[in-house]
Amino acid sequence: MEGLSNLGINGYSILIYLVNLGLLISVLTYFLYRPVLGFLDQRRQHIKDKIHEADKIKDEFAQKLKEMEAAKEAAQVELQHELEQMKKYVDQKRTELVTEMEKEREVLLTKANAEIDKRKNELVSDVEKSLLVLMKKIVLEIVHNKVPEDVIQSSVNDAWKTYTK
Repeated sequence: MEGLSNLGINGYSILIYLVNLGLLISVLTYFLYRPVLGFLDQRRQHIKDKIHEADKIKDEFAQKLKEMEAAKEAAQVELQHELEQMKKYVDQKRTELVTEMEKEREVLLTKANAEIDKRKNELVSDVEKSLLVLMKKIVLEIVHNKVPEDVIQSSVNDAWKTYTK
């Protein structure tokens, strides 16, 4: 031990150094190490909670996404069904309208033919009258007032009836 005393180290100072070191370790453990460990534990727990919450939100999002896709598919099926019904309805209405238009066309054609026949008969009647007047004038010109006019008129009418039928 003399070698240590020559260096200025004795047993009492070693004991004081050891007590001081123990005290320092105790104080540092109590005031620094434990709070840091507590803070790290809290931080670790906070991170675990946030990860758990993020997983929960992710699962909820995936569930909502599946629900939305299912709703989208259901809406597409419903829209497709409605579209098919609308096509059937349009085809039915088109058929009804075409049938109605055909009936209207037939009615209009019948009316037009009746009007044409009426006009034709009127024109034929007008032409007959004009021709009778013209023939009367011609015959009168030929006969030159030697035959009475009413006799010529009745003769022309009789001849017209005979030859036009």
